[in-house]
Amino acid sequence: MRFLFTTIPGSGHFHPLVPTARALQRRGHDVAFAASPAFASAIEAAGFEAHPAGPAWLERLSDPVMQKILAGEFFVDLIRMGMVEGIIRAAKATGADAIVRGSGELGGLVAGAILDLPVASAAPAAAKFYEPMIRPGVARAAAEHGLDG
Repeated sequence: MRFLFTTIPGSGHFHPLVPTARALQRRGHDVAFAASPAFASAIEAAGFEAHPAGPAWLERLSDPVMQKILAGEFFVDLIRMGMVEGIIRAAKATGADAIVRGSGELGGLVAGAILDLPVASAAPAAAKFYEPMIRPGVARAAAEHGLDG
């Protein structure tokens, strides 16, 4: 099978996904990642194929996108910044059979629904904590992409 992992461009989001990605590779599966173009070198340095998705930003306090997140707009806005489209392109380019999304990365949910691919979460953060906060925004973003909630 071919797996496309999606991640927020930060070490704390990417590195927890690496053991699962490597385990899939050891079992003969193809693995690629979709993330901010600014994070591609970190993905490639870990030995994975990187595909651009969303705006070019890194999870650091000085980044303008990070400032929006800290202002309370959270990760939902990333869906509207080209993340879904980038993940769709990456899924098609890799022939992904499934999407595995990391903590805080929500574009994989919408892209998976559009492509009718199974989506798994390898999120180290407790979904019960942040899911209620993001549910309305994800539903709006899904509707913007022609999906029902």
